[in-house]
Amino acid sequence: MYCERVCRIPIQATQGKLHAYADDHQLYCSGVDPVALERCICHEVRVANEWYRSNGMIVNDTKYQAMVLGKTDHSFSFPLKDSLDIFGINIDNRLHFDNYISTSVSKR
Repeated sequence: MYCERVCRIPIQATQGKLHAYADDHQLYCSGVDPVALERCICHEVRVANEWYRSNGMIVNDTKYQAMVLGKTDHSFSFPLKDSLDIFGINIDNRLHFDNYISTSVSKR
């Protein structure tokens, strides 16, 4: 996969936002209704996967990760994580950076 091609992905995120950097892509949806959020992210993932496949790329959905910011009792159809590492920074679902700071300090 070439950065030039990936950075020019013509995927139109119709309900959410797409951020791409090299071979890392993030899809974001926001709102207060967890059912609508799930529907949004599932739709955008389907659109992205269709584009990848139609352009000869291999989709590795075992690398997909999801996190919900805030509290919800909704049971999503995909696994959620409490924190994610994005560009070397650990972000948790409460937007605290405790893990990132602890890791950074212990490396000194």
